[in-house]
Amino acid sequence: MSNTPHFTVDTGLFRQLGELLVGRDATALIELVKNSYDADATEVIIAGRDLEHPTRGRISVIDNGVGMTPGQFASGFLSVAARSKTVDGRASKVYRRRFTGEKGVGRLAAHKLAGHLSVQSIAAVADGTDAPLLDDLRSRYPEVSTEELLVATAKASRSLVDATIDWDAIETFVTLDDVDETALQVASRRLSNSSPTGTTINLARLRRRWRETELVELSRQVSNFAPADILAKPLSARTIAAPLLFDAPTVRDTTRDDPGMIVRLEGDFGVPTDLWEIVERSTEWVLEIQAIEGLDVEFAVAPSRTELERRPFSRPIRATAPHPAPSSGPFFSARILVRSGPIRSLDERANERLSGVRVYLEGFRVLPYGDPGNDWLRFDADYTRRGGRFNLDPLFPGSLEDAKALSTLTNRDYSLRLLPNRNFYGAVFLTDRGASSLRTLVNREGFVPDEHFETMRSLVRRGTEFLMRARALAGVQSRAAEDARKGQERTVSEAKAASAQSSTGGESTGTGTSTRDPDGGGESSSEGTGDKQDETTDDGSDDSDRVYSGSTADPEAWRNGDAGSASRLLAAIEQLRLAMPDPTERQLLHAYEEVKRAAESLTSDTSLLRVLASVGAQLASFSHEIQHMVPTARAVETFLTPRPDVRLPNGAGSVRRQAIDLRRGLERQASYLADVASTTARERRTRQNLHIRFDVAVRTVGSAAAQRDILIINEISSDIRTPPIFPAELLAILTNLLTNAVKAAGQNGKIRAWARKSQDGDVEMTIENTGVRVRPEDGERWFVPFASGSAELDANLGQGTGLGLPITRDILAEYGGKVGFVEPSTGFETAVRVVFGD
Repeated sequence: MSNTPHFTVDTGLFRQLGELLVGRDATALIELVKNSYDADATEVIIAGRDLEHPTRGRISVIDNGVGMTPGQFASGFLSVAARSKTVDGRASKVYRRRFTGEKGVGRLAAHKLAGHLSVQSIAAVADGTDAPLLDDLRSRYPEVSTEELLVATAKASRSLVDATIDWDAIETFVTLDDVDETALQVASRRLSNSSPTGTTINLARLRRRWRETELVELSRQVSNFAPADILAKPLSARTIAAPLLFDAPTVRDTTRDDPGMIVRLEGDFGVPTDLWEIVERSTEWVLEIQAIEGLDVEFAVAPSRTELERRPFSRPIRATAPHPAPSSGPFFSARILVRSGPIRSLDERANERLSGVRVYLEGFRVLPYGDPGNDWLRFDADYTRRGGRFNLDPLFPGSLEDAKALSTLTNRDYSLRLLPNRNFYGAVFLTDRGASSLRTLVNREGFVPDEHFETMRSLVRRGTEFLMRARALAGVQSRAAEDARKGQERTVSEAKAASAQSSTGGESTGTGTSTRDPDGGGESSSEGTGDKQDETTDDGSDDSDRVYSGSTADPEAWRNGDAGSASRLLAAIEQLRLAMPDPTERQLLHAYEEVKRAAESLTSDTSLLRVLASVGAQLASFSHEIQHMVPTARAVETFLTPRPDVRLPNGAGSVRRQAIDLRRGLERQASYLADVASTTARERRTRQNLHIRFDVAVRTVGSAAAQRDILIINEISSDIRTPPIFPAELLAILTNLLTNAVKAAGQNGKIRAWARKSQDGDVEMTIENTGVRVRPEDGERWFVPFASGSAELDANLGQGTGLGLPITRDILAEYGGKVGFVEPSTGFETAVRVVFGD
């Protein structure tokens, strides 16, 4: 025996590296698919069977690639940190694909998923040898074509490698040198020339049980490992009128002969519903970015055909910018789609899982970019602070006309049109050559956040800012055209009124002014004073994005202080109009209209502040839950998940259920904030289905009600709709009232909500509860800010601030509505009635 010192490798290396280099199950499966791609496969099947039962469950990955000879299996698959993919230009033999694997992660992925692995691989070999035919042909004939290789392979001899690896048995040995045939078996033999080449990997003795919800999510992640056609192939003519920077982006560094690779999901993995058709139909804008070495970065945005029908002033804009790192890159192409507006169907809600801007390297998804909650482009961060300051200088040296147009935007024009991650559907395509400066993290999920990654991020973000400014510009120009059209209509109307005045001797100020009785009698207001219009779409929602002022600008309400602050401002402006002399100069009328529009804009800002105050009150509860739950909930839930090889302590099931409850509490609060702060919640006032919105609000207080065994009854008729109101404001009203009702109802209490239309046509809603009694005559004191009757801190609802009812009253005042305590029905102690008006 030699006395020379030498290294030994502990068998625990596979487990440790598997946990380190393979982040999640989806990553493990994708790594196996990457091996098939590197082997020139054109089709891969991923099949799962009995995955809810680890002992009898099976996962199979089957491809039609070039396979492995016995020598390749030994030097590649069985060699730790093999260098086979780091030589010969890192390209496959047939289609010259750039290799996507490099660290032998495939076998570690198999180890992460299961304890037992079997491999059957068929490859073409040179006559009379086990040498791989493709290597021999490429070496002897460097210029051999893909077609010639395929013909030669079809006629060649075949070898079969049949191997089994028992990972659990391997780990019973001390070092890899000690492993024997009980843990590792490899056999090979010759096959007939007609046998198809390819590799089949079967995984058994799964590491864990895969539940149905996990399988659905895993199937979705694996099915999205490659980009959707709408992102990677030419856009259809029904989406956009003409190509922008390219027909299709450069997804992979390969030859034109490469037919690509199809991945099929079968068995328990199922086939996720393809929702990209919905995205294509609802796309409003398209952005493309092209960063090529040696050239300036190109940006192009264009409206979809749908957007052009809605806003004819939308137009394509192109621009260029110097690459921040012209020598090192990274260089890439990208296509990003944008949609906004309400999500109307369950399918549209489901396709939010497709949203986000993802990153692909050689056509394979790089996690976690684009996942829900991943804000690598900081869309969500900017969306939450969209009232702040933004740099609106022209972004690129594009055409002078475009630069001048973009420079006219204001902070408000741009910031109110920022969108969160869920409105973007896109892909950034990297190739191995173009992204050589980027370094992959050790767990294969993401890149090292260095200056090279920041260069890519900043270029993509710069393109999206360009897109959002073009979108904002289209909105501003559409509004300007609409204002000009209305101005022309006013001019025509005033001319007609002047003509009528000269022919009849009467007095008229035209549209938007009062018509006075010659005897000094009553006054009437024409359509320009803001008569309420009920313009509804086919789904019953108000399709106007105007600030709703109606005819509630009552001078008496203004003087008595009975209306909300914004309504009082509009009433004061109405008083100014009534004081105008007849006839009134046209310039003065136009100045009045400008003041009125400015006041209406202020009402929107005032409403937003009230909603934010309500969100802040709810955040107190949310923050409390985060502090006490986040550090432990997910960790405990994961740790206490039953596993066949771990014995859990007594009571673990109960603790795990509590951890699940904590997690769900966080999800409820996050859902509330999403509903209040979403784009559509503040974009326009619509007629809301009161029954449905009440159920949404109930989810926010559901945990607290359940702990007190409080029954919440929704008896609101499903056909009752509110007057036009911002969804965020309605949710704030309902949440404030329900929070108070839950606190007051007591243990085993009851809350009931019902609504009706009064004889005057107003929508009235009553929420009543058992428990604490509040007499109607004493109710007004609870509408004083900070007059909370709750001194204790509730873990689910937070401590009362006394702001809920004042905020509710102020919101309703803007709509001519009111809220107050009334006598409850039999069996209840307290009732609050809301009158929305109509």
